[in-house]
Amino acid sequence: MNRIKYPNARTFFLNQATKWGMDGFTVPQMATEMHNDGSVYPNLNQQQIQTRIATYAKKFCTEFDPRESILEPLKAKHYRLNFEHHTDIKSAK
Repeated sequence: MNRIKYPNARTFFLNQATKWGMDGFTVPQMATEMHNDGSVYPNLNQQQIQTRIATYAKKFCTEFDPRESILEPLKAKHYRLNFEHHTDIKSAK
């Protein structure tokens, strides 16, 4: 089975993660942005996009805990772009 390539996905992911900066993001948030954009993964549904984003998040980001208190429930994994990947954004264009 041949995998379909999505050349704009990496660039979109890195640029959006940079926009969110230190606030970070969850995989569902990023998937919503990509789904709403429509040009990144035009023929995939929300769940399929989330699966692909999880791979990018593990590769380019650091997981962090956004809770103010340890007693707050953690709803979803939050990610923040690693500093070393900021240089990848320019080369990905």
